[in-house]
Amino acid sequence: RPGLALCAGCGGRIQDPFLLRVSPDLEWHVACLKCAECGQPLDETCTCFLRDGKAYCKRDYSRLFGIKCAQCRATFSSSDLVMRARDHVYHLECFRCAACGRQLLPGDQFCLRE
Repeated sequence: RPGLALCAGCGGRIQDPFLLRVSPDLEWHVACLKCAECGQPLDETCTCFLRDGKAYCKRDYSRLFGIKCAQCRATFSSSDLVMRARDHVYHLECFRCAACGRQLLPGDQFCLRE
């Protein structure tokens, strides 16, 4: 298929001997596959994430689109312990009583007020 495909990065024809196919309908020149946010080259050494036809590195994808703590607004790492309350997710240390500030632990009773 090289020579027939259009690069999702630059829009040019891919006539190179190699192309990068990230999804069934999106192909890039090797030099054009970069993070849409920071410009980091996305090759076989880097995990690539797609959103709305744009490619992102793991760090930027997580920062832009990852679930964020309802209290501090920071994203979660895979090792973070979390508390869930209705549709909200919190870092364990961020889940606190709004009246007294005491950290609420798993098993503690609490009331949500929105």
